[in-house]
Amino acid sequence: MINNLSSKEQKLAYQGAKLLWQFLDGINATYP
Repeated sequence: MINNLSSKEQKLAYQGAKLLWQFLDGINATYP
């Protein structure tokens, strides 16, 4: 599925996943 995306879309997907991961990590840190 990811192989069908363009490099630009892959970069956006990676950045979005990274932001989501940081967001969830922040919630885990705030509410242990």
